[in-house]
Amino acid sequence: MKKCYIITAYIEGVLPEIISPQKSDFMICADGGYEIAVSFNIVPDLVIGDSDSGGMQVSTTIDPKNNSNDTDFICFPKEKDVSDTFLCVQHAISLGFEEIIIAGGIGGRLDHTISNIQTLAHFSNAAKRITMVDEKNLITVIENSIITLPKKDGFTVSLFSLSDTCSGIRTAGLYYPLVDAELQNTYPLGLSNQFTENEAIIEVKKGKLLIVMSQE
Repeated sequence: MKKCYIITAYIEGVLPEIISPQKSDFMICADGGYEIAVSFNIVPDLVIGDSDSGGMQVSTTIDPKNNSNDTDFICFPKEKDVSDTFLCVQHAISLGFEEIIIAGGIGGRLDHTISNIQTLAHFSNAAKRITMVDEKNLITVIENSIITLPKKDGFTVSLFSLSDTCSGIRTAGLYYPLVDAELQNTYPLGLSNQFTENEAIIEVKKGKLLIVMSQE
């Protein structure tokens, strides 16, 4: 099934160097992410937001060949219980997407970053893979499952428990291997591991496990 990309209003790095969507992939912008998309002549399928970061009011001209009229808009009130990014992920899942890539949402305001990580955790059961990326980071959450991560030169891998405890953790392809290990959400034991193979396998049998790949 094709992927869904979500462009947030805050991205560290150059968007085309972070994601490479295909024409068949579905593109959603979280409010001000629309301005970023437009600046790179990208026409999203949908914009979701409350206009607090300008996404619904963008006036930048898009290349007419791209037919910007194909973009739909869903506007929410500013006074709401969840973020624009949360609403975008929720909508993508409702459309049946099993792979969702969020561009940005890391750095800048710390509260927004934490909110986005909680969004990944909230939906970790609802889709096969939801990933948040920028130029120096890749973040995902797995629950009671297994994942394979391709090696990226110069990047470390860190594991954090989002549940009180994550148990039955197994890793392969990393310098510090784990076998039936346990991580707690109040002790950063899983910080800064290194790739030793071209890919790493990470499994957690019970709990929500936050996986962070960061450039050294």
